[in-house]
Amino acid sequence: MSPHDARLAPAAGAAWLAAACVWLGRGWLPLAGLCAVLGVGLVRRSTRPAMALAFAAALAGALAGWGAVAAAAPVRDAVGGAARLVATVETDAAPGVSGPTHGLWRVELAVTSVDGMPTRARVVVWGGDPWHAMLRGHRVAVEGTLAAASGGADALMWRPDMEVISPPRGVDAAVARLRGQFREASGDLPERLRPLTRGMVIGDDSGMAPDQRAQMSLAGLTHLTAVSGSHFAIVLVAMMAVLRLLMQWLLALGLLAQRLARHSRRVVACVMGASMALLVCVVFPQPSVVRAATMTAVICAALWWGRPAHALPALCAGITAVAVLDPRLACEPGFVMSAAAVAAIALWAPALAARFERVVPAIVAHPLAVCVAAQAAVLPLLALIDGGVGPWSVAANLAVGWCAAPVTLIGLCALLVAPLSAPLAHLLASVAGWCAWPVDATARAASQLPGAQLVVPPGAWGAAASALAVAVVIALTFAVRLRLGLPVLAALLVLGGLAIPLVPALFAHTGPGNWLVVACDVGQGDGMLLRSGPRSAVVIDVGPEGGPAPACLARYGVTRIDLLVITHPHADHEGAVQEVIAQVPVTQVWISPAEHEEPTAATRAFEAAGVPMTVVHTGQTAVVGDVRVVVLAPDRDSVGEGSTGLNDASVVTLSTVGGVTVLGLGDLEHEGQRALAARLSPLVVDVVKVPHHGSDRQEAALAQLITARVAVVSVGKGNTYGHPAPDALTLWGGRAAVILRTDHCGDVVVVAGPALATACPTDVAG
Repeated sequence: MSPHDARLAPAAGAAWLAAACVWLGRGWLPLAGLCAVLGVGLVRRSTRPAMALAFAAALAGALAGWGAVAAAAPVRDAVGGAARLVATVETDAAPGVSGPTHGLWRVELAVTSVDGMPTRARVVVWGGDPWHAMLRGHRVAVEGTLAAASGGADALMWRPDMEVISPPRGVDAAVARLRGQFREASGDLPERLRPLTRGMVIGDDSGMAPDQRAQMSLAGLTHLTAVSGSHFAIVLVAMMAVLRLLMQWLLALGLLAQRLARHSRRVVACVMGASMALLVCVVFPQPSVVRAATMTAVICAALWWGRPAHALPALCAGITAVAVLDPRLACEPGFVMSAAAVAAIALWAPALAARFERVVPAIVAHPLAVCVAAQAAVLPLLALIDGGVGPWSVAANLAVGWCAAPVTLIGLCALLVAPLSAPLAHLLASVAGWCAWPVDATARAASQLPGAQLVVPPGAWGAAASALAVAVVIALTFAVRLRLGLPVLAALLVLGGLAIPLVPALFAHTGPGNWLVVACDVGQGDGMLLRSGPRSAVVIDVGPEGGPAPACLARYGVTRIDLLVITHPHADHEGAVQEVIAQVPVTQVWISPAEHEEPTAATRAFEAAGVPMTVVHTGQTAVVGDVRVVVLAPDRDSVGEGSTGLNDASVVTLSTVGGVTVLGLGDLEHEGQRALAARLSPLVVDVVKVPHHGSDRQEAALAQLITARVAVVSVGKGNTYGHPAPDALTLWGGRAAVILRTDHCGDVVVVAGPALATACPTDVAG
């Protein structure tokens, strides 16, 4: 095998693409294109073996994807209702740091049954104090309401009841003791070094302060606290060196027979494989860890058989294995970015280093090439998450990349000796912590340098622009020949083209075709769509006259409005009524009592079009297609006088669609919010529309009753009202995981799956 033998690359791409298509529900078109490409490849004799293997890998990936989707179906189908789960804790409890998660603990569960039905699914729990003691391996029974989740989770639970069935046992119990003893050993480190050291050694950065996280992100150093391939490489190289020296020493002393020495590579392969397996157990099988572990397994197998072990074949074998064994993990952004970085290091970094050697010494050129290749490879993917890293990331990595080795090795030594000698473990952990000090200092310095806040533009355009820039640079430096030549290269390019539609689904979870809720960007006004059918919606307000509401309906394929709710008679909520009913038919309309008191242009338009109107009050309920709507306000006597009175007479709705709950608060002001708070119980929702465009007229009493994943502020760019007010953002920022403004984000979309899709540089916690 040559260092860049790409014979396994078509199999890896085919397996990943097929598994991702099925798991993400992207339809049959990519699979059909994949089969066509493989079929053409099978016709050519020169590429027949590689394409045959790719076809088998694609079939295995698709079958694995279907199996995973079917196994998770019971949990996904139960979203929106109460359920009892029996599950195993997959991660140690991690504290929430902001918004409604502050004071809660995050735990991931591997669910084995829901309401007595067997299943295999992943549920994220945000729980109270009883959850802080949860460790990987705990067996628990959980009761609560399943809500929609973003990312790789199938569902989400807030503050559920929990009963411990059994504590961690076997390997999980041993790992929990080791991790606990290392936390104790590192407990005396300074506040900033403590979580940094734990993250670099065992992947536990849960105690890191928000400002430190932001600094690490801008400096491009977060990979150091997410155990990944570099950690495995450090341990692998160190162990191989120690084992080789040990065997030479035993051989020199006559304690090792020559016959056994000839098979030392197999001993080394077994020891390294077992050690890497233990390392995975200690740091937990996160996406990047699994990628590194699969590559290590291939390298150990090559060592056992006496074959050369190279990065690209090992990476391709690992991707294929993960896609078949765990399609969910193969579709995790962390896994995709890890694979992209390793591929760039293996294929691009050598050519890049050769170019750099013309201007800098080789000792600098090679680390520089690795940093540039890895950062550039993930740049387009990072743009789809949060805008990428700062411009000083390469320099920061060059400055402190050397720290990873001493921190990792000394920290793992502390971990291993902790059961034997606590004082020695404490000493080693302290040394490891102070070796990590340059990382923290560099992160702080890099985040304060000029231009540090400049990042890759977020969203699809930023990803496309950065991908184009990276492609141009690669074209100027790439000089590696693939063994199978043009046919394999062409197949890989086609596979890459077929995978392009999947990348946004992996990283931003976008997809207007399967949207559930849309907060339309209608400028200074309100307009929201709740999907009631394939081409129909429940619409709450339509924004100002001449605004973008009709375009928003067309953009999301709405050809019929099953129910139109006009919250109150103000032009920024009902101004576009005539344009909307001229574009799509409206089945029925709900209006506020304030609207009924005096005819408006909107009510006259409804009468002229023959659309039935209903004046609604608290308690009114309707099920319209796939949407259930409950009116929480106003009372029957809430007519309202003047602008403030009309705002307080807004129709407040609590809607459910596809397991996603949406609370629309209209333009309620102080009196209306106080009245609603007086009769509202604590409420957990997925989306809350902040009242009155985020004006300064907010009541803390109402906000304190609401916990939300997303708070949406529907507001116009450059408006003259001062919306949203800083105090409003602070208030609702404490009640929601994230606040999104339509003036910054455009449309805010909740899609089936479900997750959030916007142009904003953010990803909703799930």
